Amino acid sequence: VELDIATADTPVRRAVGRRAARAALALQARGLRDRGLRVGVVLSPGLPGSDHAAAVADAEWLAAEVRPHFVRLQPALAWAGSDAEGWVAAGRWTPMDLPQAVTTLHAMIGRLEAAGIELARVGLQPGPDLPGRVVAGPVHPNLRALVEYRRFRARIRAALTHAPRARGATVRVHPADLSWARGPANATVRALRVEFGVPELRVEPDPEIPRGRVAWHSGGGPAPGPEDPGEPQSTP
Repeated sequence: VELDIATADTPVRRAVGRRAARAALALQARGLRDRGLRVGVVLSPGLPGSDHAAAVADAEWLAAEVRPHFVRLQPALAWAGSDAEGWVAAGRWTPMDLPQAVTTLHAMIGRLEAAGIELARVGLQPGPDLPGRVVAGPVHPNLRALVEYRRFRARIRAALTHAPRARGATVRVHPADLSWARGPANATVRALRVEFGVPELRVEPDPEIPRGRVAWHSGGGPAPGPEDPGEPQSTP
């Protein structure tokens, strides 16, 4: 069962015609879950009256009070012919642009991931998911990739901050995360080589690394982590 909650922020819900109260939403989701159903929730950051902080608060509320099995994050869009198109034209609502959406989604996903909630999808995919024309809002054919590029760059940067780099470094990630970790056209690797002065920085696949994490080796051998000598540093 998938619940299109959109947001738990009461003023925002009222602004877009949603009537169910925050407590009722949580009770409904928990009731379905307690009956053995797999429960998903759709959140829509960027609705009229919302902002970055409100969207992150929605993710934190979901993790603390609802605890669904999975979540879809679909930034709010203004569709041609909808009321939202009129709001945009009248200056009543400015949807998030793409960089704002990536920043907000990055923060939301961090909260959800920490709570062990599966991320089913980010954004809408071209094709059946886009039945009309979007006049405003963050549309991208692979919005999740944009978010994951930023998340992995932050993780690799954190790992390199602690790694000895005199003889170069190798970052290891799960094979399914390899393209996200390297960035588009290897952009993340190239940028971090310059930032840290590591001409031999490499990102390589390793099926032993859990999804979403990075580990490093430096100078051809394992670099000990700060709390577990003899083990590669791992960064969530």
